[in-house]
Amino acid sequence: MRRIVALQARDDWTVAATFSSDETRLFDVKPLLGCEAFPVLRDLAEFKRIRNGGYYVEWDCGADLSADTLYVDGRQRRRRIARARAPVFRASRPLIHRPRAARTPRASAFPDRNRSRAA
Repeated sequence: MRRIVALQARDDWTVAATFSSDETRLFDVKPLLGCEAFPVLRDLAEFKRIRNGGYYVEWDCGADLSADTLYVDGRQRRRRIARARAPVFRASRPLIHRPRAARTPRASAFPDRNRSRAA
């Protein structure tokens, strides 16, 4: 069985539950607010009065959810991992870009093509 080690009721009617396996799941309670046991939880202050029972969570109004429900139906919370940046390779000398008009036309290896450009 899964055991809840940390619990947080958030402002968007989601519960963040951290389990003994060090996984954190977000469970959205909004779809349950229409059920007969949960309408009291529409009040955010009442929703935030949540208790951790280890294998279940419980509110003061008597509504409860099992740890398995939070784990299976909750979505996995993504942890932001600091990623090492790839090294940036810089040219040893700055690249010089000349405007197009200042560039000299390239001579072709074929003499026929050189004449057509000059004309």
